[in-house]
Amino acid sequence: SDYDIGRLAMILKSTNEFVGWSGLKYEREVRQEFNYYDVGYRLKESFWGHGYATEAAIASLDYGFNTLNLKEINAAADV
Repeated sequence: SDYDIGRLAMILKSTNEFVGWSGLKYEREVRQEFNYYDVGYRLKESFWGHGYATEAAIASLDYGFNTLNLKEINAAADV
């Protein structure tokens, strides 16, 4: 990508099952006021409640802040 980021597939190591996706994205469409770096994830419902989203979000934030040296990372939720 243009920003060295993107959404990545999440695969459960023990079964090789597709869990969902997660990662950073440079968001240009959600907010009309400004563009921003977004942390996000979407998991198959059968994988909810196991801490996978938390683990992925922490890894994404670590990469954004400590590798890319971003000053700010945001997120959006669809109500």
